[in-house]
Amino acid sequence: MDYARAYLPADERSAMLQRYFQVASGVEEVAEDLGRGLLPGHRQDLADILRQIAERLAT
Repeated sequence: MDYARAYLPADERSAMLQRYFQVASGVEEVAEDLGRGLLPGHRQDLADILRQIAERLAT
């Protein structure tokens, strides 16, 4: 991901992230992937970020 942020243009990063959600088998898999290895407080921080993203995408 560090490489992608440093070297890929924004449209390619966006396509890469969108593709992840296209190929994931559903919400459970995404939640497991994103939460794996995170401490409970960091999981809550991530949940807050995802909630804010959802609000922006919905408008």
